[in-house]
Amino acid sequence: MKRAISFGFAVFLIAASLKISAQEVAQTNVKPVNNSLEMVSKLQPVSFNYDKAWAEKLKLPSTSQYGFVG
Repeated sequence: MKRAISFGFAVFLIAASLKISAQEVAQTNVKPVNNSLEMVSKLQPVSFNYDKAWAEKLKLPSTSQYGFVG
């Protein structure tokens, strides 16, 4: 079963757990991605709701969210 990943949720987890911004993280091995348009074209946009129990524990929104499955 494919799982949806919300970009906003991913950012929330990173910010909440590390409490740092992207500008403060040193990046290494940054390289262009070949066939990036093809890879992005394979993503399927979805809407979803978080499981109620998890949403309450993690203080996630109860409203519909948007993300991608690949």
